[in-house]
Amino acid sequence: LRHPNVARLLDGGETADGRPWFAMELVEGAPIDRHVQATAPDIAARVALFLGVADAVRAAHERLLVHRDIKPANVLVGAGGNVKLLD
Repeated sequence: LRHPNVARLLDGGETADGRPWFAMELVEGAPIDRHVQATAPDIAARVALFLGVADAVRAAHERLLVHRDIKPANVLVGAGGNVKLLD
């Protein structure tokens, strides 16, 4: 899944005891709720953040992927206000 608002999956597999693992790109930023509290963006900026998340989810759904754990800790806001959906 390649999308500007989705963290890239770099690798994955299974441990010796059968547990799955995956490695994603490093995204430096703050969880979306902490970002909003710290920066107090206006309504237009808040809507822009939301639309970035919604577009990431849309892209996943188009590829029949369901996230199942969307929460503030899984949405980071990086430099320039770019949102990235993790996990």
